[in-house]
Amino acid sequence: MSRHRLPNRRLAVTHKVAWDWREERITIGYDDQGRAREVFASGRVADSKIDAMLIDTGIVLSLALQYGIPISEIAAAVGVDKHDPNSIIGAIIHKTHQEATL
Repeated sequence: MSRHRLPNRRLAVTHKVAWDWREERITIGYDDQGRAREVFASGRVADSKIDAMLIDTGIVLSLALQYGIPISEIAAAVGVDKHDPNSIIGAIIHKTHQEATL
């Protein structure tokens, strides 16, 4: 399995992600065929524990996408209570799934 490298310049779109009482922003980067290949996430308070967790989430999700793991499989694997993700991480994954292609 090889990693899909992205060009230095690429389209990226910022989205709001709401979960529980939180509202965060993520930026999804797309490859030249319009597929989501990277996610940047961070918390509202720099250097907080939630900020570190969201940054790590973006890195792991980006690597998974660049190695070809379908976002639909990732989204199906995370916990959902009724129709809402169980965590802010799940909310980021589900938003990325919704916006996976342009």
